[in-house]
Amino acid sequence: MTGRCRLREIVEEGVRCGQFAVDDPAVAAQSVFDATARFHDPAYAAEWQSPAITAEFTTVSDLLLHGLRA
Repeated sequence: MTGRCRLREIVEEGVRCGQFAVDDPAVAAQSVFDATARFHDPAYAAEWQSPAITAEFTTVSDLLLHGLRA
């Protein structure tokens, strides 16, 4: 199973449980995947060594979760 498929399942489950409020879980999952590319795409591996990477990931993930829950 690819990361995109698993992410879609997570968003769909969040919608079913009432944790996420999105109209189209597939679109939301793709958007999350795209927004987090620099944290999972090996093309950005050099950036993963940055001392700020954890804070940057936290900021992006907090923003995404807030949006999914809106």
